[in-house]
Amino acid sequence: MGIHLNLPGSFVSPAGVLLHPWVRPLRVYYSPAAVTLLLERVAAELMAAFQRLGHEVLPAPDDGTDVILTTAPFGEPLRWRDALYTFMSAAVAMALGMTLILQAMKHGDAGLVAVLSSVSPVLLLPLLWVVYRRRPAAGAWLGAVLAVLGTALVLS
Repeated sequence: MGIHLNLPGSFVSPAGVLLHPWVRPLRVYYSPAAVTLLLERVAAELMAAFQRLGHEVLPAPDDGTDVILTTAPFGEPLRWRDALYTFMSAAVAMALGMTLILQAMKHGDAGLVAVLSSVSPVLLLPLLWVVYRRRPAAGAWLGAVLAVLGTALVLS
């Protein structure tokens, strides 16, 4: 015994699963690039899974393609040193930044702390300029000025 709903415009997958009317089958294309035996097998199984679920696997992409999957490498590989720097800066930012914000909320006005902490990205612009030796774009500076002016309006 079960409940059967017949929604207008609903889609029933080949597995017999009734989906919402706004869910539709996808049109999927796979473009192999750097292929190893493992990647080839994973891609074949993935495409078979898409077909079993009622999606259309295309022989070539067209204007109606919803998803394009590929094994092509994206950009340059991440070096270990860069990954370590990224992880460490994120860890320090989260640990130190959140600790300081929570301490400020504990001892100060929460509204003021929230407004001031939302302006912290403005402080990063000069730091980015020093570290990367590239001047931030004019739009970034304009955004910083607007953020500071907005904060001044809220605090006044």
